[in-house]
Amino acid sequence: MYLVGWIPPCREDHKKIKLMSKSLKDKKVEVIGLSTDENIAEWQRYLRNNEYDWTNYAVPETNMLLNDLKISSYPSYFLIDRNYNFIGVFANIDQFQYDFLDKLK
Repeated sequence: MYLVGWIPPCREDHKKIKLMSKSLKDKKVEVIGLSTDENIAEWQRYLRNNEYDWTNYAVPETNMLLNDLKISSYPSYFLIDRNYNFIGVFANIDQFQYDFLDKLK
């Protein structure tokens, strides 16, 4: 997922992801966050205070990965399999849950 911690839609999705975390783990879905937050200490405090324990990386907005993925909005979600194939792209966590997660057994 690509996010910025201070944008309200990202914050709302974080709460939903936390609620879904057991279901995600049971279905072997790993959450990895990429954030372009500029204040790294504040971003880390936000993650810690809310107990968002998925893997998170801070990346500059000029990061080549963000350009390669053509990310243009916050938040953005990508589902990638273990062979690095793109399975889906989602505008929000509700779309991900409806389009993908609920269909997994």
